[in-house]
Amino acid sequence: MLRSSIFKMARRFASTATPPPSSSQQPPKKGIKALMAKYGYSALGVYLGLSAVDLPLSFLFVHSVGPERMEAWTSQVKGYFGYTTEEKSLEQDAETGHLDPERAKDPQPTQKWFGIDRRLIAEFGVAYALHKSLIFIRIPITAAITPAVVRQLQKWGFNVGKAVTTTGLGSKATSKQRFGSWFF
Repeated sequence: MLRSSIFKMARRFASTATPPPSSSQQPPKKGIKALMAKYGYSALGVYLGLSAVDLPLSFLFVHSVGPERMEAWTSQVKGYFGYTTEEKSLEQDAETGHLDPERAKDPQPTQKWFGIDRRLIAEFGVAYALHKSLIFIRIPITAAITPAVVRQLQKWGFNVGKAVTTTGLGSKATSKQRFGSWFF
């Protein structure tokens, strides 16, 4: 008796449960995928164009901060991950108290990695991290300017976006006419 009532309750709750979403009910796309669904590869081109402007500006900003501050930041990050560096006095050796002439001439000798100064590599790493963190700015800007870019390209005669190409009489264009619209 108890067993049959448990099964009845289980069947009742199972019938009121929501069915799993079918393949036709996909969640709405977000971000660059939604823009590409609406405007095609033009949205991706605008996004990559903004990225091509954003990364050099990020590097310029980080490089303008200065090597001293960058050295302090990189040493803090290294310390966070357990890569500590020994701090030595630049003028005097702690054990002898004498002036170290090699370190006094060049306090931080330039270290190269594949012929590139390591400071520039560290600056580029910080700039790239800054660039990747600014995606919340690049996507809305892309969404704002992509429609205008697509309209302008369509005015110039390019077959871009998801708009239906029509002939001069208003009927749908054939594949041959669409192919020719790229060149004529």
